[in-house]
This record gives sequence, C-alpha cells and structure tokens, in this order.
Amino acid sequence: MGISSYADALRELDELVTRYRARCLWFVREDFVARTPHEFATTLDWLERYGDRSAYLAARELRPWLLPISNDASAAS
Repeated sequence: MGISSYADALRELDELVTRYRARCLWFVREDFVARTPHEFATTLDWLERYGDRSAYLAARELRPWLLPISNDASAAS
C-alpha cells in the first residue's frame, strides 16, 4: 500500500469504498467521503463486517492509522 501519513490512509480508504461499494457498501451514499476519525472508524467497521476477506484485510491494515488520531482527540479533552 505504501501508506506513510494519515492523508495517505484516507486516500486508501476512499479507494476501498469505491472498490467495494457495489459488493458490500451499497448502502453508502455515492458522495460519501470519510474525513473525521468517527467516519474513518465506521467505514473500516463496514468493510470488516460486510466485505469479503480482501476487504477485511485491507481495513485491518488501515486501522492502526486511526489510533494516533483517536488518542490525540481524547488527550485534548
């Protein structure tokens, strides 16, 4: 994948949504773009829950990119 930043992870997530929209994310709006940590996490959950093995594995590779963002948000409160 070559992910080296959160922006790269978001781009990869967008590609996964596009790739899997017809098979397992048919309920997601055509114009949906995950940008917040909550949307990122929800989209990964959908891919893991409703996708095939490839979607599941791809989502699992992106999940670590959520942890620093989530930790930063909770540390600020």
